[in-house]
Amino acid sequence: HKGQYHHPGKPFWEDSACTKLCQCNPATGLVSCLESRCKAEEQCKVIKDVSTCVPKIIDVTETKAKVCPANSTHKKCTHVCKNMCLHVRPVVCSTVCQEGCECNPGFMFDGTQCVTAANCGCLHHGNPMKSGETWLSAHCSERCVCLPGGTVSCEKAGCALGESCVDQGGARLCSKPDATCHLLPTGGFKSFDGLEDRVWMEGTYILAMPAPKTQVPFRVIAHLNLFTCEPAVIFSSLSYKEVSIEVKKDLTTMVNGKEVSLPFRMNNGLEIVASQYTVVVQHPSGLALRYCSSGKVSLTLTAAYGSEMAGLCGNFNGRADDDLRLQDGSMADSFRSFYNNWRL
Repeated sequence: HKGQYHHPGKPFWEDSACTKLCQCNPATGLVSCLESRCKAEEQCKVIKDVSTCVPKIIDVTETKAKVCPANSTHKKCTHVCKNMCLHVRPVVCSTVCQEGCECNPGFMFDGTQCVTAANCGCLHHGNPMKSGETWLSAHCSERCVCLPGGTVSCEKAGCALGESCVDQGGARLCSKPDATCHLLPTGGFKSFDGLEDRVWMEGTYILAMPAPKTQVPFRVIAHLNLFTCEPAVIFSSLSYKEVSIEVKKDLTTMVNGKEVSLPFRMNNGLEIVASQYTVVVQHPSGLALRYCSSGKVSLTLTAAYGSEMAGLCGNFNGRADDDLRLQDGSMADSFRSFYNNWRL
């Protein structure tokens, strides 16, 4: 390959920067390459015209004492793969020694420090895992743990009803999806849990408010104007702590009674942004209130608010059959009494 002989089946780096890992097929003699790189705790070095990934060592000078991490000793000649945990061992191990830090007898290098063999970690489907680390499988069907000694133990898991298996920062977890409540210009509404009906009484309604114990207390109200040529939610407002935000049908936005230009950001985390036909009030806790110039209002909440809500939009517990709850927590006997209870 490029004028150099490589042993069949033995991986090798194509260039001096260790950006492509190649292998010669013993059956065909053809070379295939994949883009790759050294691990974070390694660096690419060319040793006797061969590129290889070696552990990074502390840069020391001859005039300074050779300082190494705990449980390791500086050596004039140490080998790359000596006393190294299996899950961080390079694909290609050089037989040439070099100056660096070497783990003391009874300790292994885990990629960051020297640990006992029992705390070396595991290799699971090609992924390095720390000792004691737990994780869910690709479809959350199994929960696995890295045991001392490098053994991986898995048991059946699975997500609860109403939850889905999602990827969050590279880790799998069971989570309830976001939910959105809608109030349409004609009075049609849909709760967080999917209950649908039509509000036939004009007035101002409490759409949503969380339980008192919630860390982000807020209240969303909307005024429904039905008896005009163009029925609409003529304004919607969000109250959060000492701040009151009101968005009108022409998308004029008021903060504590004063009109503001958008985008508008506040120190309490609230942010107001606008597109051509929509104003969005959002908070990092997972709240987004959307008001459209068509007279439609939508409130989207993340799963963090699950089972903590009350109002016309329901309690967000995954069940539509108990959404007609009144302010005292009891169930309404009709939609009429439900609407009257949440009408201001």
